[in-house]
Amino acid sequence: MYRTPELLGKKTSVTDENQVKDICDLARRHAGLLEGQISSKSRRSELQLPRAVVGVVAREYGIHYNSIAKILNRDRCSVYYYEKKHAENYAYWTEYRDLFNRVYNSYGDIKGSKKSFESNEQLKNHLTYSGVHDNLIENKVNIEVRSGKYNTIIHTNYKDFSNTLKRISECLVDYNHKLDVQI
Repeated sequence: MYRTPELLGKKTSVTDENQVKDICDLARRHAGLLEGQISSKSRRSELQLPRAVVGVVAREYGIHYNSIAKILNRDRCSVYYYEKKHAENYAYWTEYRDLFNRVYNSYGDIKGSKKSFESNEQLKNHLTYSGVHDNLIENKVNIEVRSGKYNTIIHTNYKDFSNTLKRISECLVDYNHKLDVQI
């Protein structure tokens, strides 16, 4: 497997993009749009409104600009702009305020309904019982698993990385969590 030098040693969030997709889906449904329209290249105003809402809601949940921009098919500056204009849009644009409130509250309900772990040991045991194991011999890739204030690092190799990441995601589907990968 070829690794580009700019990826070596960098940490990449796996869950941020999934969260933005979830927020996009909520905004799409609340705005009555078809799947994929929010991330299209169109500049129509009925698409700009939900894009701005997605960008701001995602930022409210601490999602990085790059992840938001990638899913919205925009550059990072657009996300900065959405964030900068939020207060003004919220105060004076009724449609924006209504959509923002619906999406923000819906996503908050989803996040609030997920479980949390009570200790690092409980998190680690849950992963182990779900078939996620450390590969301490060939630990070329580290997957940091965070849930609330608890975290653990799973060591794996390039060959097992995809399967390990999938297994982690599947066993944590009912939990608030964040996954970061470091090569």
